[in-house]
Amino acid sequence: MDEKTGIQAIERFSQPAPESKGGYKRIEYEYIRHGTTTLIAANNVENGQWINYHLGPTRDEADLLATHQQNRRWITRNGSDCDSG
Repeated sequence: MDEKTGIQAIERFSQPAPESKGGYKRIEYEYIRHGTTTLIAANNVENGQWINYHLGPTRDEADLLATHQQNRRWITRNGSDCDSG
């Protein structure tokens, strides 16, 4: 399981700039901020598939606990070799 907090939700401010005289495409770096979001995710390391994720505005104890509980239900249903150590 991993968590990424403070992911910025941004939008480019303008359309791509016209090409310069030398034919190079210019990129404008101005953007509009739309706040932040948090991703808590778990994936199966054997096959890379998602087990569960939570995407929301907060990362508090309730979010983490709910994600852990959903992960535990998935492991119970699907089995796991991680407990056979």
